[in-house]
Amino acid sequence: MNESTAIAHLILERHALHPELDALLGALLEQCFQHRAEPGEVLCREGDATRDLFFLLDGEVEVRMRDLCGEDRPIATLLAPTMFGHMGMIDAAPRSATCVAHGQARLAVMGRELFDELLDDPGPGGDILRRLMLAAMSQQLAKGNAALRIFLDPSIEAPENFAAERLRHASGTLEGWR
Repeated sequence: MNESTAIAHLILERHALHPELDALLGALLEQCFQHRAEPGEVLCREGDATRDLFFLLDGEVEVRMRDLCGEDRPIATLLAPTMFGHMGMIDAAPRSATCVAHGQARLAVMGRELFDELLDDPGPGGDILRRLMLAAMSQQLAKGNAALRIFLDPSIEAPENFAAERLRHASGTLEGWR
């Protein structure tokens, strides 16, 4: 099993997809632009146009969102292997957060052109990408719903700022960052 296939296996496992798809996702990762990010490198910025889908192969990425005062606040840390940036690729919305390499990170970056080509491809490459997108968004929705249930639970007694923290957590979950 080559490195791309091994990483693909872990990504598929995280999204509860069948392991027999490892080689397909591994081949897809090899079609992507390989990028080594330096510590502190901004990979995408909140509000910018969405151009790329990211597969974090090694390392960590800190996710930051602007609060009501305009300050960037860390909301999550993504650990390899994982995928991020998929929501904007689907709906062409601006980036919902800023993602910064936390230490050195290695990524496979899929540009818009390849993404659109694969999404329309009736073959195995398109099939694995569509399955991965559906699984990621389904998990994101389920986690977001769970976070909202906690936020809305009147039986939970909490400190004064806890409601704002729960809402921020629910929002980050729905955006796919948790």
